[in-house]
Amino acid sequence: MPILLFSCKSTKLVKEGEHLLTKNRVEYSNSDIKQSGVESQIKHNPNRRILGTIRFHLSVYNFASSKKKASRNDSNKVRRYLREHIGEAPVKLDSSLVKMSASNIQEYLLSKGFFDAQVTPKVEYYRKKKARVVYEISRNGVYRYDSIEFNIPDDSMLNVFKNNYKSILTSGSSIDFEVLNLERNRFTSFAKNRGYFYFKKDFISYELDTNQVKKAANVRISILNRPETKKHLRCQINNIHFVINGKDSFSTNHDSIYYKGIKFTKNLYRINSSILYKYCYIALNQYYSTINETKTYSGLSSLNLFEFIDIKYIPLVGDSSKLEVLINLSTGKQSSFS
Repeated sequence: MPILLFSCKSTKLVKEGEHLLTKNRVEYSNSDIKQSGVESQIKHNPNRRILGTIRFHLSVYNFASSKKKASRNDSNKVRRYLREHIGEAPVKLDSSLVKMSASNIQEYLLSKGFFDAQVTPKVEYYRKKKARVVYEISRNGVYRYDSIEFNIPDDSMLNVFKNNYKSILTSGSSIDFEVLNLERNRFTSFAKNRGYFYFKKDFISYELDTNQVKKAANVRISILNRPETKKHLRCQINNIHFVINGKDSFSTNHDSIYYKGIKFTKNLYRINSSILYKYCYIALNQYYSTINETKTYSGLSSLNLFEFIDIKYIPLVGDSSKLEVLINLSTGKQSSFS
C-alpha cells in the first residue's frame, strides 16, 4: 500500500486550468532581515508535508479517490474513511485567497509600524498543473514614536495617573499596535485597581500624527469622559455582606450577625465569621480594586468549603460612587472544619 500511495500523482484530482498550490515563499526586496509573524498571516497554504518532503495526507486522499467513477468514493466505506479521516483534499490555487493573504500581511506590517510597506504577490506556474506563490515585501522603514502625550480631561483621574502610572511607551521605540493595545489594557487595569469601577478600555483612544520624511509619529492617548457624568467616578466600598446558601441574593435569617463592620448571614451553616473575614481582602471604606477581588476569590476557594463563590457590586441608590458588596457562598455536602 505505501508504494501505491506515493506513486499516486499529486495532481491526480486537479482539473485542466487548475493548479495545485505547492509552496509559499516570502521575499524582502530591501532587506535580508525577516519580519517575525509574517508567515502566519498567509491563510492560503499548501497541503501538509511529513518529514519535510512527503505529502502523505494528499497521497492518501488521491489513493482513496476514484477519478473515473467518483460515485464509488462515498459508497465504498474504506475509501470514505481514508478520505474523511486521514486524507487531505488537494489545495488548489485560489487567487482570491492569495489576495486576502497579501492584504493580511500588509495590515500586519502596518500594525508593526511599517506604514509605507508594499506587498506584491506573484504566482509562478510550473509542471503544467502546479503553482507556487511568492509574496514580495518592501517595508520602506519603520515609524517610531517622536512624542507621547496623554490627554486626561478629568482632573481627579489625571492626578491619580501622574502620581502612580508608568507607561510602557517610550520615545524612539518603533510603533506597534500590539503594544498600544497592551498599554490600553494596562491603563484599564490600573484604573480599576484604584477605584474606577465603571472604567472600560473603550474610554481610551489613540491618535497618530505621522511625519513621512522623518518616519516619526506623535501619539496622543486620550482618556474620554463618561458620557453620563462627564467624569470618572472613583468608587469606595460602602457595605459588605456575606450570604451562605441563601435562596436569593438578599437572603437574611435570624443568624445574621456583624463582625468588624461586615454582615454575615450564614443560614445555619456553622463557620466562624473570623475565618471568612480573614480571607476577605475587600475592605470597608477603601477604593474598589480588582486585585482585592481576585485575592478574595482565591482565599475563599482555598478553604475548600464552597462549591460556588459569587461577588457582586451593587451601586448605592442615590450615590453610585458607593458600592455594596454581596458575597454569595454555596456549599456542597456538609464537611467538618477546624
